[in-house]
Amino acid sequence: MSNSLDKDEFSAAAPIASPGRRRLAVDPRRPVLLNDRDEVLRVITGHVDIFAMETSGTRHHLFRVEAGEIILDLHTACEQSPGRLQIVAIGGAEAGSRACGRLANRN
Repeated sequence: MSNSLDKDEFSAAAPIASPGRRRLAVDPRRPVLLNDRDEVLRVITGHVDIFAMETSGTRHHLFRVEAGEIILDLHTACEQSPGRLQIVAIGGAEAGSRACGRLANRN
């Protein structure tokens, strides 16, 4: 499954980088770039879909993460790709998430 997004949405994908735990809006209007090795994204409510996004704005669905699950950064998956891909998280209806450091999620 592929969906085209505007190039503006590709460049507007917000990184999750920011110290400490914080709630994070993850919805179709605000894709979250999964590029921070020091933080994870915990899905609190709803679900979040993970996409590989091309520079053209075309997105390719990879998988879905449900409430209670954690999303790790996936930028290393694209570092060796021939094109410029980015991995983004896009929440569904009523998706809630929290960004927090990896060390806080051990155990």
